[in-house]
Amino acid sequence: MNTTTYRTTSILLILSVVFSTFSLAAAQSPQQLASSAVQAVATTDTTLDLCMYNEPFTLYYYGADTTLTQILVLSAIYDGPVDTRTYAYQPVIFESVPTLDNGKAILAPVSVSEGNLIVDSAGDVVELTEGVSYLPAGCYNPSCAATYVSGTVAMEHMKVTHTLLADLKWSDGAPLTSADMIYSFNLDDDPDTPSSKYRVERTASYLATSPTQTEWTGLPGFFPTDYPVYYWRPMPVHAWGSYSAAELDTLELSNRTPLGWGPYVIDEWVAGSHIAMHKNPNYFRAAEGLPHFDTLVVHFGTDLLGMLDGTCDVVVQSGEDLQTLLNFDDDGLFEVDVSKSTFWEHLDFGIQSADAYTGFAALSGAFQDVRVRQAFAYCIDRQAITDAVYYGLGEKTNAIIPDDHPYFPADAVIYPYDPAQGRDLLIAAGWTDSNANGIRDKDGVEFSVSLQTTNAPLRNTAASMIATQMADCGVEVTPVYLSAGELFAGWPDGPVYGRQFDLAEFAWGSDWLPSCSLYSSWNIPSDDNPGGQNDPGYSNPIYDAECYTAQSSFTEASRVENYGAVVRLFTEELPVLPLFMRLNIGIAATHITGFTLDPTDNSFWSIEELRVGVTEDIPVEGGELLSPEDTTTYTFDADTFSEEVTVTHVPLSPVDVPSFEDLRSAGHTYSAEAMLEDVLVDPALPYTVVIEYTDSEVGGILEDTLALYYWDGDSWEPEPTSVLDIDANTLTATPDHFSYWAVLGEPSTFFTFIPVVRKY
Repeated sequence: MNTTTYRTTSILLILSVVFSTFSLAAAQSPQQLASSAVQAVATTDTTLDLCMYNEPFTLYYYGADTTLTQILVLSAIYDGPVDTRTYAYQPVIFESVPTLDNGKAILAPVSVSEGNLIVDSAGDVVELTEGVSYLPAGCYNPSCAATYVSGTVAMEHMKVTHTLLADLKWSDGAPLTSADMIYSFNLDDDPDTPSSKYRVERTASYLATSPTQTEWTGLPGFFPTDYPVYYWRPMPVHAWGSYSAAELDTLELSNRTPLGWGPYVIDEWVAGSHIAMHKNPNYFRAAEGLPHFDTLVVHFGTDLLGMLDGTCDVVVQSGEDLQTLLNFDDDGLFEVDVSKSTFWEHLDFGIQSADAYTGFAALSGAFQDVRVRQAFAYCIDRQAITDAVYYGLGEKTNAIIPDDHPYFPADAVIYPYDPAQGRDLLIAAGWTDSNANGIRDKDGVEFSVSLQTTNAPLRNTAASMIATQMADCGVEVTPVYLSAGELFAGWPDGPVYGRQFDLAEFAWGSDWLPSCSLYSSWNIPSDDNPGGQNDPGYSNPIYDAECYTAQSSFTEASRVENYGAVVRLFTEELPVLPLFMRLNIGIAATHITGFTLDPTDNSFWSIEELRVGVTEDIPVEGGELLSPEDTTTYTFDADTFSEEVTVTHVPLSPVDVPSFEDLRSAGHTYSAEAMLEDVLVDPALPYTVVIEYTDSEVGGILEDTLALYYWDGDSWEPEPTSVLDIDANTLTATPDHFSYWAVLGEPSTFFTFIPVVRKY
């Protein structure tokens, strides 16, 4: 996959470690955090411990809980049916994702008469009656709507076919079929099921056309952009069919221990503590050896502390301060994993203020001039802001989607940090400093604006930097920090949705499809449209038309073209200034491999891929094992082993092994072993191991003292064959045994004085 994931073990954070008041590891070495009695994690560990701070209310898919915590837990018992990874749908328990391109989805003609249910041009379910605005055949958005008069008219509806993989089973061994999907639809449709009825209300029929196939037909005039996922997740009709929807909302078998088809089966849920699961023997990927762990325990109420005391192997979504996490990462206690999310932070301009607002934006009309909005884009160093809030791990963004999105056009307008060009644009728009007081003015009005946002640390940083940078361009920006309730109060009183602001900073979250309608004219908050989201009040008929066209694009080629046109116009017009993509942040113990976050999938989609270390079958003829997690390479010559063996490399944290005493770790602690039919074996000949290290890992260590050490059962001993190459940043050794290993060296004078430095 093409997920943009940043591994942070090589990041130079020495000064941050020294001066941060958050970092326990800066005050104590990793070895001091671990007891000398701690034993290394065994490569035969069969339990995966996943931690999250919050506990779900229920695991019933149609229950009242739709929190991220529930979604993550359900990822362990359900796999798919479709994953959304890296801006694309990927089938899991379906043969393919249905599209108009592959013929699994079609647009079909349908004759509609007065009194029939349709979806009108506004997207509402209505009866076709005189005066109703509808979408005639060949029309897929309001720009070509017609008004119904009488008689029979030609419309279209969409049909989508999903085909399940053959021989799927529930975790209890019962067959999983299309009947389970129809049962799920009926549950969702039931008035006693506490779920949104949006989809079922727009469904003309949902039928099982074979034991593995379903067909969804939408109401005439309904053309959802996410039609490939118009299915109903299977629910076990064989186990739940005798219960009413109202009963399922409260029953333990649906709320606490629901059946699934994924990698794990729930054994118990201990309230306030954990959910324990075991490997599903009927998992459809079991033949691949998945999942790798026999047992999964999801712990509640801990994240960072659980990682530090060894309770947790993985924290999927950490709410801890990123700097704190990076400090511990730098000390080798665990690894921080980040990816972009679908949330993007932006600076909104008060383009068309509400009548009730009398502030700068309304008084001057400054932000109605695109040159002023573009000037802000040049004057604000968005990458510097991103680096400040995410410690160099984030990326600025330039549109409503990130730059690596498949729909981002190559010719989109990109605004580099160029204050001189920003100042020129402000002058061209008539904003000069007539009285030389440092603040530009026009027609007697000074360019002095307020920036309203929430009092979150990230936004404190961003808003203050925006104020400083805009001052350099002659614009006075005063941050105003409000509670979320105040900032996002509804029409007409709230600053944002009441269109009563000069500048506002917040984030939108969206699906992976570009949310162009956020800035469409029909989405402006008003008395007639109090739920509108276009808070700047931006209105452009060309943009509206481009957005309509993009939203009615159903093939991949047309989406690339039409969403590209929307993004191109957005970057020219800048109804808002995108700042950066928010980050997903997770933590994994150093001995866990396969953990990655994805920008467009909030579920724990890769849980079955997690494993302890890496393994390789080494035949008598020899072979190689590579551990990319910690850049370690093993080479085994012919006859190193008399029979084919399985070699395992397990990265470890310093807290998992005995104390290094007076030595300091350079971040490469691991175990290595060879197994022959579950019996540990030693090599008959020496093998070669090469470890690549980075300069940042050597921080606080005298580099020329680095060596590979092994644990002999009583103490850490230098491997006699260890050879250091400072120029190449490698350690090479040819040991004749397996053990627990660590790259260690003597502490430098710099770190001898860390406690003294931290006092100032």
